[in-house]
This record gives sequence, C-alpha cells and structure tokens, in this order.
Amino acid sequence: MATFIRQPIEPGTPGQTVWKRIRDLLVTNESVEVVVTTTEDSDKFELRAWTRVRNDGSNGQNAMPGADY
Repeated sequence: MATFIRQPIEPGTPGQTVWKRIRDLLVTNESVEVVVTTTEDSDKFELRAWTRVRNDGSNGQNAMPGADY
C-alpha cells in the first residue's frame, strides 16, 4: 500500500531549498506533491513524499501520514 511522509515547508524558506528537497525526495520515493492548507490567517505548505503509486483518492487534505492507501 502507498504511504507518505509529511515535511512542512516553513515560511520564508528559499525556493531553491524547497526545490532541492523535492529532487532529493524523488530519488527515494514514487512521487512528491506540494500541499497547501489555507486558513483565514495564513497558508501552510508541506511536501508529501509517496512511497508507491496511489490507486485511490488518498491525496485529500486530511490524509494521514503512515496510513495505508
């Protein structure tokens, strides 16, 4: 089953740093996605690195790291 790890992107992180993290994660994972969570006060970004190909709608905003999908 596909699982993912979550890595937050802190505000102010340089784009080059984020891009390097994405490239590094792609070496050992099936895919990487950038997820944004929007609230009234702010936007929070995170990277999700998936261990296998997903066969369902497991890329929802409330997906849990380590859960089988």
